[in-house]
Parts: sequence; structure tokens; C-alpha cells
Amino acid sequence: MAGLLVLEAGLRIGEARDPARPLEVRAWRPERPPEVTGPCDRQREQARLLDLLRPAPEDPGVVYRLQTGLDTCFAGARVTTNSLGLRSERELAVPKAPGSYRVAVLGDSQVFGMGVETGETLPAALEELLGSRASPSKVEVINAGVPGYNAYQEAALLAAAGESWEPDCVLMLFTANDLGVPNFLMRPRPRPSFWSSRLWAALRAATGSKRWWIWTEDRLRDWVTEVDLERVPAEYRPMVGEPGYRAALEILARWTGDRGVAAVNVASYDRPRLRRLFEEWNRELGITHLPFTWPRARELQIASDDPHPNAAGHRVMARRLVRALLDRGVCQLDVE
Repeated sequence: MAGLLVLEAGLRIGEARDPARPLEVRAWRPERPPEVTGPCDRQREQARLLDLLRPAPEDPGVVYRLQTGLDTCFAGARVTTNSLGLRSERELAVPKAPGSYRVAVLGDSQVFGMGVETGETLPAALEELLGSRASPSKVEVINAGVPGYNAYQEAALLAAAGESWEPDCVLMLFTANDLGVPNFLMRPRPRPSFWSSRLWAALRAATGSKRWWIWTEDRLRDWVTEVDLERVPAEYRPMVGEPGYRAALEILARWTGDRGVAAVNVASYDRPRLRRLFEEWNRELGITHLPFTWPRARELQIASDDPHPNAAGHRVMARRLVRALLDRGVCQLDVE
């Protein structure tokens, strides 16, 4: 009994120290992040994720984007963005140089490169490997990854900003949480009354509203139950789960098809029903579907306290992806 009382007290103390989540996105006013004063892996003052982002009220489906002109330390690595709000140390030539071939990579923090330098990200490794193995040799790979994005936001970003990128091929990298609610869009749970047990609420959350996969009427709700879905603003609910993924594919197919751009959905599914359903949708919409087995955590050198690959892990991912792209002959890329 004494142990339960201690747990209850600890949860109440943690609740008092834990501020409410910072969004309502539309009311959020980001500040410029701290300047770089030395090597980022040793700099004490690091940017927060919110410091890197700005609201995008002009594009409701995008919700938020990377700020332009960033040069800061984030997660122990230097993060720079160009005038288009893409993670890059260079400006993107507009129009693109004759003879160049551009691949835009849509994704979340795995593509953005959480905790690694710009030249160590997956898109950077893809550019290096494709440039040395494929024809045409002048390949530019655009890092259009934004931490926290789900599949719908990734496609919406392409529709909003892709015209200036001038891609010849678009890769949308799908991971399991791309069916979920994007970062910052969940409203905080209402504070329980003083007399409510925090321990009981934590147990309910652990066994219910925070399970990884929730099935309701054979429809995937992903990371939220119906209780948590009530915390998602109504305008964002179509972005979640299977309906959101279907809508993302439709945006991808429409945008690329109107421009004659190759569209490739690079995806890994851990449930047979999802794989069958999503393969059918890709085929119906004319998107090249590239089933992809992501490397194991050990190969990616992922630490137990961080789900993101390090620099060596990004190269492992890039080598596998390049092999898959060239084997399938997608994006009109051929081995010389």
C-alpha cells in the first residue's frame, strides 16, 4: 500500500512539472533558435524542435514547415536550411541546371536526419551513391523531410512547394507512424480533478489509449483510440490512419501525374492486411510501390534511448534503397 502511495505522489509531482503541450498550431509564434558558437555536439544551448518550425496557415494540410535560413544546433548536430525551407547547406538552383536529374525525398525525421549532420542524412547519402552508380551522373537529391510529419503532410508539402523543386522523381518514404497523428496536433488531456487517481489514469493509458495499434470496426486508428481521437482537432482527423494515407497517395499521384514525374512509394508494413490494401491502392493510382525492408536497429546503430539512426545507419539505409531503386529501374535511373 505504501508503494502505491509513493507512485501516486510521484505522478502528481511529475504532472505539476510537466507543462501542457505547446500547440494550438495557429497561435504558435516561434522564435529564432540559438546561434552556432562551436561544435554542435559540444554546444550546451541547443534548439528545440519547435524552434526549427513555423506554422503554415497558407497550406492547411501542411500545418507547419521548417523555417528558412536556419543555422543552429539541434540534437547535437548543425542544422541549416535554405531559402526554400529545405534542410541543405546550398541553395537549390531555379531553374535547375541542364542535364541534372532531381529526386525529392519526402519523409519525417528519418529523412530529415535527426541528430546527424546535413551531409550524413539519408538524402545526402543517396545523392552520393546515385551520382557514382547511376546515369545520368549529375543527380541532385532534395531533403524534404520534416520531423513529426505523417504521410498526409508529406504529400501536402509536395503539392504546396514542389513546383519550385522541379523534381524528376519523388520518393515518399513510409514508416509505421506515418499513419499516426502528426507532432503537436494532439490537444492536452484535461487536468484531472484533485481527487482523481493519477496512478489509475496512467494504467488506463498504458493499456488503452497509448497502444501502438488500435483496431475499431476493422479500421486502423493507429496510435490513438477513440478517446484520444477526440483530442485531435476535427480538421486534422482526415489526416490520420487509413483515410489519411489514401488521401496522401491521391495527392502524390495527382501532382506527379500532372507533371510527368515518377512517383515512388517506398514502404514497409508489418501487417499483411495493410500491405495488401496499400499495394492495391498504389497500383490503382499508378504509383510505383517499392516494398522495402528497413534495416534492423543493430545495422542502423540505433541507441536504445533514441529511435533514429546515426550517420553510419543512414548510409546502410541509403545503400539498400539505392540497390532497390536500381534493381527495379524506377525513376528512370540506370546502372552505367
